[in-house]
Amino acid sequence: MGRASIMETYEDPDKVYRYEYQAENESLVDRWILKHWWKLTIRLIPLKMPANLVSMIGNLGSWFSFLVLSGVLFGPLSRVSREKPWLFGLAALGLLLYQTLDALDGIQARRTGQSGPLGEFVDHFFDSFNVFLLPLGFTLAFFDVPSWLSLFIVFLAVIFDWAELRRVKETSTIHFGKLSSEEAQLFLILFYVLVWLTGYSFWATPLTALNLSPVLLMLCVLVPTGFALGLNPLIAFRFKWMDEILAETATLAPIAVWTLVMEGKTGRAALVVGAVLLGFSGSRFAGDLLRSRLLGVKNPHWYADMLILDLFLVLSFSLGFIPAWLSFLVAAIYLAWVLAMLGLQFQRAVARVHDCLGMGLFSAPVGSKKTSTG
Repeated sequence: MGRASIMETYEDPDKVYRYEYQAENESLVDRWILKHWWKLTIRLIPLKMPANLVSMIGNLGSWFSFLVLSGVLFGPLSRVSREKPWLFGLAALGLLLYQTLDALDGIQARRTGQSGPLGEFVDHFFDSFNVFLLPLGFTLAFFDVPSWLSLFIVFLAVIFDWAELRRVKETSTIHFGKLSSEEAQLFLILFYVLVWLTGYSFWATPLTALNLSPVLLMLCVLVPTGFALGLNPLIAFRFKWMDEILAETATLAPIAVWTLVMEGKTGRAALVVGAVLLGFSGSRFAGDLLRSRLLGVKNPHWYADMLILDLFLVLSFSLGFIPAWLSFLVAAIYLAWVLAMLGLQFQRAVARVHDCLGMGLFSAPVGSKKTSTG
């Protein structure tokens, strides 16, 4: 079984040898705009550049965008963007880099003969981070967005991402509808450019008649739309995975409660820490679901370690004599643990594919040929 199989339980050990993947794309943005952009930009990617490296570099763009929007790099945008509206332009540029390279990695894999289960794992593993970091960055950039709404959006993002990956596991096909992540990302890019050009105050200042800012009005449309689209995989399979979703929800709920309680006591820092912890915890569920589909690893519904950490997290804010700094320390330990488990997921997936197929993270298997399989 190889070194990657240590302490692993496999439902289907030979799954890695039967890799299947298809894409159904109905996106109008892809058809009329992005495909032409990709044909142009793929020429800038050296032929010998590993496809997974393209994917990982692209993710630096989304992380940069998040760090700008969340205020980590330049300070809260509610304060600094009035003098530096170009910060939203930087966020748009980072997101454009991510969206472009996230598409080009698959094209590069076909060019170099590196298509396979590892490429799909790397792509979707990092996408499980971006699926919550991008909307979280959006909500953190505007302080009039309520904390509960930011958390709700992050929760929906991780749950619906898991549901889509679950559908892919059932069908070996990823589906992009007429409204998909491509449209959402392009919308964010254009919106950030618009904020740069028109100024932050216009979007963050409540309208007199409604007492809601334009950003909140926009979210009143975007959140229900995203909710309706996210339900599609569950409806298509008649909610057959609800036991797994309820297990994930039960694991994430204490993190959401901690965030709301501590945000009321200590301010915005708790929202950032709690929402990021919630998102990465959801990514752990997504990562194991990916390994189940691609490598045949048994997919756990519950994580005993996370339930124990949930208990400590709840105790840290419910016992009145525990100071806020200690509660933050518990959350920081929880986050460090989840990140370590994500790193272990990644390392084991890379090792398993190398053991079985001879394919490294940045290299094609020996004797491989170029393939048209995405």
